[in-house]
Amino acid sequence: MQYKSNKGYTGFGQLGMILFAIGIGLMLATGIQLIMFAPLLPKGVPIEKASEYMEAIISDPKNVGFVRWINVISAFVGFFVPAVIYSRICHGSSFFWLGFNKHFNIRQWMIVVPIVFLSGLTAATLHAFSQQVLNHLPALKTMADALEQNYDTQVNIIGQMNGPADMLLVLVLLAFLPALFEEVLFRGALQRMLERWWKWPLLAIIVTSLLFSIIHISISLFLSRAWLGFVLGMLYYYTRNIWVPIFAHFLNNGVAVVQLFFMKGSKHSQMPADDVMESNWWLGIIAVVALVLLFRKLKEYSEDSVMRIHSRENQMLNSLSPNDDRIVSS
Repeated sequence: MQYKSNKGYTGFGQLGMILFAIGIGLMLATGIQLIMFAPLLPKGVPIEKASEYMEAIISDPKNVGFVRWINVISAFVGFFVPAVIYSRICHGSSFFWLGFNKHFNIRQWMIVVPIVFLSGLTAATLHAFSQQVLNHLPALKTMADALEQNYDTQVNIIGQMNGPADMLLVLVLLAFLPALFEEVLFRGALQRMLERWWKWPLLAIIVTSLLFSIIHISISLFLSRAWLGFVLGMLYYYTRNIWVPIFAHFLNNGVAVVQLFFMKGSKHSQMPADDVMESNWWLGIIAVVALVLLFRKLKEYSEDSVMRIHSRENQMLNSLSPNDDRIVSS
């Protein structure tokens, strides 16, 4: 029997709707950015040179607050809004279909902390491995270094924090909200749809993780971010509650923000990739083994919550007209 959404859309139809919604979101985000930048641009500046002035505005430390809000609004319109549009059209108005529900427990939240920590160890190993590979590909390494330098510059600007209160603001704007918006789209909408369509959860998680890494536009960190996406996807798969991967994503972002706050003004030399790989590869393997065990416990801790979620889902589906031939069990 062909898989269909609550509203009768096939898998291809839902995928098309997600892509359409993302396209709309990107166009809206671009339009909003142009509107917000317009007052700061010199009068009569040619369109072809507008991007140069926008880069200068972004790089100016005095515009840090403005740039932070640009990033938040762009993430909201580019990720969260498309997910809501897709879900509303294909499933209905309830945010339940995006993974928002009240069925979770304290043990799930507690086990997320070591999962995020161990995932970071594995991500560091993957990053070092990527650096080793890039060392043998000079042209690609030059491109990767340019992307990372540009990213680091933006992070250092928007991550400027003048005190604890400013750090809390950055934690909300740059750690929590991006985690919320990205998880709703990638896990709540895309991964959930692919799981139900393909009936192969692991493949759905892998594909979603790769797309999650691609949108961050990084070469040297591609494997690390894909790994993070995979872990977040597994968290959602085992708990069926979008708040769990949002929390994990926030922890990952939040640690980076706190490190940035305490490391400001200090000069740290980075270890060569070969040394990092030599010292960390075994930690990465141990971390993966530990993660397998932790996810088994998470599955155990989540059984009751997942059962309640499935029960609620069936109730909502049964409340639809039984004579509507668009309704197909997922």
